[in-house]
Amino acid sequence: MKYLVMETHPAYAVVLDEKGRFLRAANLHYEVGETADEVVELRLPPARRFRAWWLVSLAVVLLGLGALFFGYIRPHWMVYGTVRLQVNPDVQLSVSREEDVVKLEALNQDGAALIDGYDFRGEECDDVVEDLVKRALRMGYLEKGGSVSVTVSGGNSHWQKKLERDLEETILDEYKGSIQVYAGENVPDQDTAAPQDRDDDWDDDHDWDD
Repeated sequence: MKYLVMETHPAYAVVLDEKGRFLRAANLHYEVGETADEVVELRLPPARRFRAWWLVSLAVVLLGLGALFFGYIRPHWMVYGTVRLQVNPDVQLSVSREEDVVKLEALNQDGAALIDGYDFRGEECDDVVEDLVKRALRMGYLEKGGSVSVTVSGGNSHWQKKLERDLEETILDEYKGSIQVYAGENVPDQDTAAPQDRDDDWDDDHDWDD
């Protein structure tokens, strides 16, 4: 095979073979334009080629992990804001941007009793709030004419207002006219309004079990 010398450098030369390939070869005192019947082709050592492959593989893995973190883990499992639910039991839900509950904690003694044994894992915020209101009813913390306050913090203002509105509607849809719901700026200064007695119709219309 013939090789045409295209460039020369102190340590190597660039040659063009008959197949149209540009190759690096050892510079055996070639001159540009010279032809050679044989050349000593220079190749990267195997270790360097393996290192390049390893770096490319690592970059692909890191990109995949980044996509997983920002695409799923962060919006679903990283705390974005909190929801404070006040009945008399006072509890706080830490929620993700996608409104999944990440953490549930009591802010007073009644709150600790309310959430004792309750498994919130894998649940969405509106479902947990609805469940806790039902537990408060069953445990006697909330009665007909009583009130529930919902305050959302963190995130951005649009996210706060939307979540407050959704939670307010969730409670009102279940207990229309029976429970007062205060959300956001409408939450009164006191923790709860004084509950009123529950009548027989209220007992008949609602399931007190979880």
